[in-house]
Amino acid sequence: MTIFINAGLMAVLIGAGYFFSKSLPLKKHFFPALAIKIFAGLVIGWLYWTYYGHGDTIVYYQESLKAHEAINQKEDLLDFVVKGTIPEYAEGIICCERQPRTRFMIRIVTGLGWAFGPGYYWIATWFSLFSFLGMWLVANRIAIGFPKLKLAALIGFLYFPSVVMWSSGLTKESLAMGSLSLAIWALINLPGERPTRRGIFHGLVFILSFILLWKVKYFYAGLFAGLLPGLFITSIALKKQWLPKKFQMLIWAGITILTFVVVNFSHINFRFDRVSEVIMLNHDGLVEMSRPDNIIHYKDLDGSFSALVTNTPKAVFSGLFRPLPWEGGNMLKLASGIENLLLMLMVLAALFSLRKTRIEQQVLFWTVLTYIVLLAWIIAFTTPNLGTLVRYKVGFLPFLILFTLPAAREVMVRIINRNKLE
Repeated sequence: MTIFINAGLMAVLIGAGYFFSKSLPLKKHFFPALAIKIFAGLVIGWLYWTYYGHGDTIVYYQESLKAHEAINQKEDLLDFVVKGTIPEYAEGIICCERQPRTRFMIRIVTGLGWAFGPGYYWIATWFSLFSFLGMWLVANRIAIGFPKLKLAALIGFLYFPSVVMWSSGLTKESLAMGSLSLAIWALINLPGERPTRRGIFHGLVFILSFILLWKVKYFYAGLFAGLLPGLFITSIALKKQWLPKKFQMLIWAGITILTFVVVNFSHINFRFDRVSEVIMLNHDGLVEMSRPDNIIHYKDLDGSFSALVTNTPKAVFSGLFRPLPWEGGNMLKLASGIENLLLMLMVLAALFSLRKTRIEQQVLFWTVLTYIVLLAWIIAFTTPNLGTLVRYKVGFLPFLILFTLPAAREVMVRIINRNKLE
């Protein structure tokens, strides 16, 4: 029965998705990209269950089974899924009470198991479908709004191997990338809309997506929230001609700094006086569990502000481009290394291209670039394990590809044309 329920409902939803995608610019990629996404989610599950033998994805599932067994009243189970409350007779059975994001994931998996049956790979496929929905919509919306970025959006969000792999299956990253993409898609659709039903719908999607993003990856959400007002206000001011273009970056920088001061109070780990402490707690905890040859080694990293500044260039480089092919490891790490080498060449091509190209939308460019660099910086310091770093980079990789692929393609065309002339 579980097979028929899941397969039937998925088929209906996929069919509806294809029907509504017929007018979209990337429509011919709907089924290929979706098939790769679902397959990647199944591979992730297979890797963790048969190769690694442990991991967050296994914890979420096993703890959800405990919840189903321990909470034997339907009303109590729904209370746990919706509110997170556990009845007295089940207290202490389900783990991670002091890890709110892990507990939240367990609640979601428990809810999906209750609704569709507690099969790991079915639940993983639902996660993959949600991630695909958000990334499919935002890729198409970018292709509509920025036709020159159509190919980059297609590859960055739907086909780049690491992005597809690590934003699929029963993982936090699936929900994070799905919700982040949905929030961006809704946000792009909001400007210029009058208070119509469509506008209300997009506003609601944005709010719900942001809440989900905050629940599973609060630092993604914190960066997003910190950068959004500066982009939004400056863009409107330019559009309404309230602001001379020569002052746009100054206004954007001022609003962004003020917003981050406000974000500083939204979570205890965002407080300026705790940043170093939080970084060191995460860094040291992961270093203890990692092999020495599989971590980023920083110089005299003692938690001081000066040590963070000194090690920032290495952190940003590592966050963006490591592991590299010659750093050894398993096949996944080698594949990621080859990808990173390609990304490095693309970034160099983009930097070369910028010397001869005028940036048309400076505020948008610097907003996305700031997001990429800050997230790479955070991840590299808090997640110095090179294997784990591969997975966490998915939060900015689509945007890095979006910015660098067009420039790399342009440089390649120039080289090819020059060789033809010779």
